[in-house]
Amino acid sequence: MNFTNFKDRIWKLYSFVARIGMALPGRLARASFGGITFLMWLVWALPFTPVRQAFRDLAAQCNAGSATGIFRRYARSFSLLLYRMECIRYGRTAEIGALLDIPERDRFDDIVARGGAIFLMPHAHGSVTMAEALGQIHPLLLFVRATKDDDRAAFQREYYDQMTCDVIDVRRADDVVSSRKMLSALRKGHIILGGGDFIRRAPKTDENIAKDVVRVQAFGEPVGAMRWPARFAAKTGVPIVPVNIVDSGTQLTLHMGEEIAPGDIVETTQKWMDGMVELIKQYPDQWVFCLDRHWRRVLEKAKTVDETS
Repeated sequence: MNFTNFKDRIWKLYSFVARIGMALPGRLARASFGGITFLMWLVWALPFTPVRQAFRDLAAQCNAGSATGIFRRYARSFSLLLYRMECIRYGRTAEIGALLDIPERDRFDDIVARGGAIFLMPHAHGSVTMAEALGQIHPLLLFVRATKDDDRAAFQREYYDQMTCDVIDVRRADDVVSSRKMLSALRKGHIILGGGDFIRRAPKTDENIAKDVVRVQAFGEPVGAMRWPARFAAKTGVPIVPVNIVDSGTQLTLHMGEEIAPGDIVETTQKWMDGMVELIKQYPDQWVFCLDRHWRRVLEKAKTVDETS
């Protein structure tokens, strides 16, 4: 069973338990999500799950401690992610905004003052909460690709409907409507915040670009990255900024990579992918998608190459 199917199967149970937890007073509500950490360690211990190997492969690509240490921080952050999401669902968004921390605030202000920008992030524990926090200080459109499962997608919509920023689910929106809305947002000077780690099989070397995917390297392996960021940046003249989000429990911090000017589709895509991968390596415990089947294959191959070189 892959990571997505697992989430599709357990969301009803999670929703029921989360409602009970959020009904508790004050700190007890947050503490109630600590049981998620225990369950994740149980999954780690089971010999037939891919979790332990995935974190070993990730640790091999980073200088951030052992696989066990990365997973310990990951599990703690994941339970915090679920609590933050429930805060959004229950309309407690003011406390999310109060957590916002932008170490390079002057650079952030300069980027958004010049017009629109595309902020591309890996799927981090704090991704949606960061969208809410940033949306409280600047107009923002959050790009999401909800699950194929219609029932769980409707459940996810309960979060998005409570958010300050605009949200577009490109899986269910018409392609033309999605493109127009995103281009309109950029031309109005808004931020588009989206996951840059949606990948597919890489196009053949002699093609480079196939449909909506571009062949680039990530962790030294070929992947098919999204084409739209480079295409929309070129159309509107806005920069692409790789970012990552770290939720420490007391602060929600936006880390920004180097600003990338629009240019050739393949070259621009490789630059933002490089920037995003570098930010993943700095904060591997924040990367939710390390358990995605596509990325597990990439990390496994990258480790194999490292061991034989």
